[in-house]
Amino acid sequence: RLTGMEFDTVNGITLEESCRVARWLEEAGADAINVSASGKYPVHAMQWPIDGERLPRPPCNHPSGYLLFLAEAVKKAVNVPVIAVGRITPPIAEKAIEEGGIDMAAIGRGLIADPKLPEKTAAGRETDIRPCIGCLLCRESLLSGQSLRCAVNPVVGREKEGPLFSPTKEPRRIMVVGGGPAGIEAAITATERGHEVALYEKAPRLGGQLWIASVPPHKQGIMRLADYLTGRVRTLGVGIHLNKEVTSEDIAKFHPDAVVVATGTDRSVSGAFGDKGGRVVSAEDVLTGSLIPDKRVVVIGGGIVGCETAEFLSSGNRDVTIIEMSDKVAAQMEGIHRRYLLERLAILGVKILTQTTAKEISPDGLKVSTIRGHEEKIPADTVVVATSPRSSRKLYEELLSKVSDIHQVGDCLKPRGILEAIEEGFLVGMKL
Repeated sequence: RLTGMEFDTVNGITLEESCRVARWLEEAGADAINVSASGKYPVHAMQWPIDGERLPRPPCNHPSGYLLFLAEAVKKAVNVPVIAVGRITPPIAEKAIEEGGIDMAAIGRGLIADPKLPEKTAAGRETDIRPCIGCLLCRESLLSGQSLRCAVNPVVGREKEGPLFSPTKEPRRIMVVGGGPAGIEAAITATERGHEVALYEKAPRLGGQLWIASVPPHKQGIMRLADYLTGRVRTLGVGIHLNKEVTSEDIAKFHPDAVVVATGTDRSVSGAFGDKGGRVVSAEDVLTGSLIPDKRVVVIGGGIVGCETAEFLSSGNRDVTIIEMSDKVAAQMEGIHRRYLLERLAILGVKILTQTTAKEISPDGLKVSTIRGHEEKIPADTVVVATSPRSSRKLYEELLSKVSDIHQVGDCLKPRGILEAIEEGFLVGMKL
């Protein structure tokens, strides 16, 4: 394996030097050369390719196959097979091989997300591949001393627990309420085990918060996961009912053997912070395009959603300020992603006020107070609330005394992320 280039490293290895080393390796008897990269990188590098500004382990905001140019250069210098790396997908690999730029492609994280990726590709079942979304949870889990984990593959890290999947001996009628990732995964797993599943979603399409999560800049890859999950339930023949908000009466008429409640969260901000003029909106309203904020915007909440919404808004040439009660923004975000996001926010001119609490909407802005008790007013035409949403538990609580076998998964249990939603949906599907 050869470092094609050391990025952002003073007097580091250049691509020209690597091509020379590759020729020496070929002369020494190397059978093939795998071209990677190394070195630290400037977090502001967003346009590709730019020499000296590339990331060896790219997060989701970098394009697939971004290191191909290194392997292609080495390929021109040697006659032995050359292997490329760098967030490569089967279509990109096949195109590069057909064009003669490389001989093979090495895939790492994509095989964690779906170990059967080569088999499915060979069989022409690309849409059946569970996609890696580039979240780097696999890397983060190992660096934090945990076993390997994957946000989209709930089996990863559980290999020693014995067989996790087993067909049911008693097929049952299962009703899943909520078509987000938790509900869909529960429906997929239960159906694969042999149950008859009906999936209900109040929106006109499946996917839930995945569609909203895919809206901010550099997050479009999450759409692939939404497409995969939606396609999988349809392929399995799950009974899908859209535009249907389920009531306890509906469930009583259905007579299910078990109910999985995956109703997500309540993100309503009506009347928040004393707003009487309709100037307070939710991050979801902004990201879905239902409401378009004016020029001056204050985002309350500096978590992942708040920071990504601020980036989305500031890209539209708005004056954006983030208000966060704690001393750090995007604290729950994976390290590399966070560094990139904070750098982009700085470049876009987003103002970040930590240890600051929102108090009240005034006619011309938002009143806030700092940790030292100092109060000030931030001019704002629109206030976007991106604080932690409330779990939507009403249906679950209504059913507790009416349904003997009821389960709660995903954000309606507690607002969290994709990992927890898919994991809980899978585990419930295995219990049914």
